[in-house]
Amino acid sequence: MRKLAGSFVFFVWIFSIFSFCFPQEFPFITIETSQFKKTIIRVPDFSGEGGEKAARLLRRLLNYHLFFITLKSPPLPGFRTKEYYVKGAVLKENGNLVIQAELWDVLENKLIKTFKVYGKASLEYLVYRLCDRIVENISRYHGIAETKIAFVKKGEPRDSLYLIYFSKVHRYLIDKAPLILFPKFSPSGKKLAYVVYKDNRYILKVLDLTRHSRRVIPLKGISSAPVWSPDEKGLFLTLTLQDKIAICYLDLNTQKLREIFRADGVVQVASVSPDGKTIAYVWDPGTGPQVYTFNLITRQRKRISSEGKYNTSARFLPTGDKLLYLSKHGATTTIIIKNLKNGKTLKIETGFYLEDPTLSPWGDYILAWGQSRKGKGLYLIHLDSGLGFLYLPGKKIVSPTWAPF
Repeated sequence: MRKLAGSFVFFVWIFSIFSFCFPQEFPFITIETSQFKKTIIRVPDFSGEGGEKAARLLRRLLNYHLFFITLKSPPLPGFRTKEYYVKGAVLKENGNLVIQAELWDVLENKLIKTFKVYGKASLEYLVYRLCDRIVENISRYHGIAETKIAFVKKGEPRDSLYLIYFSKVHRYLIDKAPLILFPKFSPSGKKLAYVVYKDNRYILKVLDLTRHSRRVIPLKGISSAPVWSPDEKGLFLTLTLQDKIAICYLDLNTQKLREIFRADGVVQVASVSPDGKTIAYVWDPGTGPQVYTFNLITRQRKRISSEGKYNTSARFLPTGDKLLYLSKHGATTTIIIKNLKNGKTLKIETGFYLEDPTLSPWGDYILAWGQSRKGKGLYLIHLDSGLGFLYLPGKKIVSPTWAPF
């Protein structure tokens, strides 16, 4: 069965089977960084029951944002330097946990913000919320602590589909099958679609994570990654139709399939613009894959990639005016961000191999399967700075997808 799926080389990548692990700490790597100065945040243990655990988790999550360096020790008395200080307490009010915290500018000796995070959620969730609020108060980026990630762990005789929190504190097994391909969260994160190859056929599965329901839709021919429409009412699929490869739209309510277009060579739908009017796709007529857009209203096509012979994995940024894709040069990969309005291009030289990226919900980061001297696994990269690290080591871990809680 894997030979049949593997023959569709542009859609399916079969990786070697090796060990899989969730580390407690992480090594940092530098990926052709700009002059991006990291910010020091001091987070001593909080007072109250669970305060040490809460502060430890907060330090780890802030480090995961890549442009922070967290220290456990408080500021030295009378010593002024450009850094921040978080002091907090874990309390109980009306039977619910509460985190009260203060964010201080050490250089100015000034209180920036007071936080009170509460609710019926666990202490862990309160720390996620506090982390994101701190990030958003002292940087121009969105926090990513309140997010989740799904990925496939390749295996024999079956693949496994997992869901984890960004903190890596929890891991949930979603499904097992002989071959699981291309999981994709819906824009809201409430649904998850993926393709399963089983019993010599491709099957689309759509999970509603809030209602705990599952829909199973058989597909004809060979199928590639499902891509959600912004309204979450349908999916764009790449399918084989009459010996040609076509991009189609599947209405999830009626299960009717509408063909968008066919192409000679290999074509793959990759992303949909936030307004739902344009799809990004990759087309290889036999000379190497390149990135294109297709306007669903005007039916106009436009080539986006202009350099290199191998450009893949196009992803619209949440603003809709930029398109990210990967340009591969042998064993190295360049991240390209193309401004679709003015044509300007930003290049991030990674110095190693990447594929199949997923954007953070607000577009500040990517997660992608990668291979460098640090090893194989999922790499987390901050796009503005180029900072990154091996977020989840493991040669079996592929096809990440990322969404808010």
